Amino acid sequence: MTKLFPRQVEVTETTLAKGARYTLIYGGARSGKTALLCYATACRAVAAPGSRHLFLRKFAKSARISLAKDTFEFVMRTMLPGVPFKGHGGRNLDYYTIDLGETGQSEVWVLGIDDADRFDKVLGMEFATIYVNEASEIPYDVYSDLDSRLAQMTPCPASPGGVLPQRMYVDLNPTSRNHWTYKLFVEGIDPETTAPIRDRSKYAADKMHPEDNPHLGKDFLEAQASKGPRHRKRFFEGEYAEDVDGALWSRDMIEYSSTGEQPPNLRRVVVAIDPAISSKPQADEHGIIAAGIDDGGVVWILDDASMRGHPADAAREAIGLYHSYDADALVVEGNQGGEWVTSLIRTADIGGPPESHGTINIKQVGATVGKRLRAEPVSGLYRRRRVKHVFPFPQLEDQMCAIKSDFEPRSEGWSPDRVDAMVWAVTDLLKLAQRSDRVSTRRPRPGQYRKARVW
Repeated sequence: MTKLFPRQVEVTETTLAKGARYTLIYGGARSGKTALLCYATACRAVAAPGSRHLFLRKFAKSARISLAKDTFEFVMRTMLPGVPFKGHGGRNLDYYTIDLGETGQSEVWVLGIDDADRFDKVLGMEFATIYVNEASEIPYDVYSDLDSRLAQMTPCPASPGGVLPQRMYVDLNPTSRNHWTYKLFVEGIDPETTAPIRDRSKYAADKMHPEDNPHLGKDFLEAQASKGPRHRKRFFEGEYAEDVDGALWSRDMIEYSSTGEQPPNLRRVVVAIDPAISSKPQADEHGIIAAGIDDGGVVWILDDASMRGHPADAAREAIGLYHSYDADALVVEGNQGGEWVTSLIRTADIGGPPESHGTINIKQVGATVGKRLRAEPVSGLYRRRRVKHVFPFPQLEDQMCAIKSDFEPRSEGWSPDRVDAMVWAVTDLLKLAQRSDRVSTRRPRPGQYRKARVW
């Protein structure tokens, strides 16, 4: 039988036992946050037959695979081996039942905010526990809506008052100090009004570190500790970062969709790829960004599929994004070997659906000015609210808020490939919008631009 390791026990006995209604656990990757909160939720479900609990992530597929099947099921099998549980919904897992014998059963629901068909339906229920996993990707207004569903009153003889207390659990690898989790849980202020929260005792926060996890090998820890400063601070040290003074972007310049959905009136969509010149593990990323422009001339960042790896894998990822969003063009930055990138895309497309062969419209673009000069006009568009994000994209936004006007990749030790791809996409969309002979006047089919590709 697997047990909590010492740091997980300490967090349980101190922070989780404080009785706070809202608890944030933040820290580095693989520090044990997810397993701990899955275990805490499972124990609550076992203690209160008839209770209902919710796991939520940005993407439904990630919620089902990473959170539910990989972690929650592992916790149930190894930490609560005598408790029967069963998943429902087949491949598209909807929820688990935990069988508590004659006393009844509890439910654990699994949801992604991109699953528009289920989102409103599931949030029509009341829950005793809501666990928000990877909250760096979750907008604050979604978190606020979830709070209104934390309302189930379930009998629990072991709890004071005979009712299971309601709990909201939140975790993340911390991003900027401008993120709502830092403002709410660490600074104790309302993220929207900046006013102090009324009852600080309802909020608790704790930090975990990968070095606390005895199940991680020395090689993994050394590899994470040797990463660049941005990666090390967030994924190893687990620290919230301050925005860089003089950066071209700041967090308050980034505005999100109020509904978490792509706008229905997108009249053109592009996928932009900024290729890396190497596929080595320490190489730069292939920046892959999808964006669209609406009838009002506002550009929406729809997706960030940036990745490290072989260029052929990046080409397939870009093609998948292109078809998922029924894009009008695939914009390829040509200075880093645009010809072979284009050739890879053509070759990879042959492996796709037969009806899609030869349909990709590839546009090669060349950099005649430096990264800073290309990025500055797009930064100005963000200031004027001409560019918005459908969801938070933490890694893209971290890069945006770390680039200064004198940014030099060689001296900084990293390249803003996600930002480069985003800049190419935004520039292409706005250049076309300024032309009088607009090439696309189509309207999307209902639901056409709903998130189709998930991690």
